[in-house]
Amino acid sequence: MAKKQYKRGASKNRKIKGSGKMGKSAAKMLLGVSKKGKKMNRLVVRAGGGIGGNEVVKKVKVNPVVRKQEEKRKKVSVKGTLYPEGHSILLVGEGDFSFAASLVRLRGHGDGIVATSLDQLDQIKRKYAHSDKHIQTCVENGVVLVHGVNCTELEDNQSISGIFDRVVFNFPHSGCGLKDKAKNVALHKKLVTDFLTSAQEIIRPETGEIHIALKKGEPYDSWQIPRLVTECGLVVKTAYPFNPHMFPGYAHCKTSGTGGEPGDNSTITKNGARIWVISYPKTEDASGINQKPEPDGFHGDRSY
Repeated sequence: MAKKQYKRGASKNRKIKGSGKMGKSAAKMLLGVSKKGKKMNRLVVRAGGGIGGNEVVKKVKVNPVVRKQEEKRKKVSVKGTLYPEGHSILLVGEGDFSFAASLVRLRGHGDGIVATSLDQLDQIKRKYAHSDKHIQTCVENGVVLVHGVNCTELEDNQSISGIFDRVVFNFPHSGCGLKDKAKNVALHKKLVTDFLTSAQEIIRPETGEIHIALKKGEPYDSWQIPRLVTECGLVVKTAYPFNPHMFPGYAHCKTSGTGGEPGDNSTITKNGARIWVISYPKTEDASGINQKPEPDGFHGDRSY
């Protein structure tokens, strides 16, 4: 009698029954294939052919895009990948400074972090209910706070002079409240372009990066970040998912002052968000071959 076969990783009580070929729906169910047909892990399923039958071996290929996304989620870490120890970090456009405070918690100190806001300190305290505790965390741990900073004129600001490993602008927004979508998009494209033009003047030429966190969906997709990056002479190295849980204590708030409630990041998690990682283009790779950004500005993994 043919030897009974079992699904890999399952208990022996869960037998893969059937002789000959398995039905497609049954195979998908047993393999854990999603409705969209995306498979997270490569599995080999053996179906017994019954008495005198031949064993059928079925291999399910991994969807390469899904595999890349899963590998990236496992590999990305705030301290190791995004903001390594020892790197100097400039944060612009901070609201209630909960993001700056989250980096302090992750690093255990605020050395090398400069956090800036467009608003003055008195405006911040009026607008954001929880700003006091975040600012206190920053100050007590060595973060340099600078208020009244225009993110499109960074190279001219004497309060933040120097070269940085990372310049970070999370969820850029003008707060203008324009209802006309075309005008709103045009305004924010100019904001991002002017920021990139300024930020590239103060990042470390060889290894420095500019990070822009932005929600997915409209109107944000219409900002065409990769194209704006190319127009500024830069490249998108890659993009990572922005997961609020990676930043302990972070709470997204709007320029109007709404949001910022502890643990509430629903406006981000609803449609998701990504961190665009931007840098100067490398003139050549290890083999001496010139590297150029693709027409739409991308220069790396397109998974996100």
